[in-house]
This record gives sequence, C-alpha cells and structure tokens, in this order.
Amino acid sequence: MKNILETPIQPWVLRSDHRNIERILSTYSGVLNVVVVDAGEMRTKDTFDVIFSDALHLPKYYGRNLNAMRDCLTDENIMDSRGTIIVFRNADALLADESDVMLDGVLDTLHTIGYDWSESIEKGYVWDRPATPFHAVLEATKRTSRRRILELPEFSID
Repeated sequence: MKNILETPIQPWVLRSDHRNIERILSTYSGVLNVVVVDAGEMRTKDTFDVIFSDALHLPKYYGRNLNAMRDCLTDENIMDSRGTIIVFRNADALLADESDVMLDGVLDTLHTIGYDWSESIEKGYVWDRPATPFHAVLEATKRTSRRRILELPEFSID
C-alpha cells in the first residue's frame, strides 16, 4: 500500500517528529524530489525567502512573495515531475520573528500548491500532466509552542 507522501492526495502539509523525518529521507530520497531546508535559520521573511529559494533552486525572477512562491512551485519546468517533498527541519523557528499571519500564509500557500499538483491536467496541450505528489513536512514535536504547526496532521511512517 502506498504511503500518503507517494500520492497526490491530502493532507499536503504535515507535521512529524525527528525519527519520522529520518525515515522519510531514507525512504524517499532518489524516489521523489526531497528538499530539506533548515527552518532554524528562517526566522524572518527575508531569511525565509533567501534560504527557501536557494534550496529549491528557484529562478532569479522569483518575486519573494506568496503568489510568486505558488507560481514557481507549480511550474513543471522548475519542479521535478516525480513529485516533491519539502522537509522543514527545526520548524519551531519557521518565521518565529514574524507575526503568525506570515506563517499561516506560507502554510496555506503550501497547501494550495499541494492541491494544484493533485489535479491532473488533460486538455490535449503540451503542459498536460498527471496528478503528482507534493507535500511539505514540518519537523516539530507535540510540545511545539507554535499553534498552527501543532494543528497540522501528524505524519508517521509505520
């Protein structure tokens, strides 16, 4: 049976602990495009934009806003056609120096990107594609003080 990360179905944004993150990396590296970012250094919007765009090799025209993030991360010329898992290590620090609204915006945008990839495009055009897995997994414990992260569905590899 396929695990949720191998499918284009939701939830697209999840929380997991260190042990499961290690299992995700060992299971999916080489199978899907697994991108690991250290959220410990992403405490502000500016550091988020720099580290995130570098880790995902986003183009120089990336506009460093949520709309541009969605545009780039749903572009099949930028993203891997096998599917993508973005792992945020040390997620407790993700945008910690910003308002909760900023974190909400990033998580909502990642959710929307997962939805976009979950829909196949079959219109007879060159950009047609099958539904493709896209998930973001935030490394955090149940003891996190970040309400929005704690509310994310917990992921575990059994």
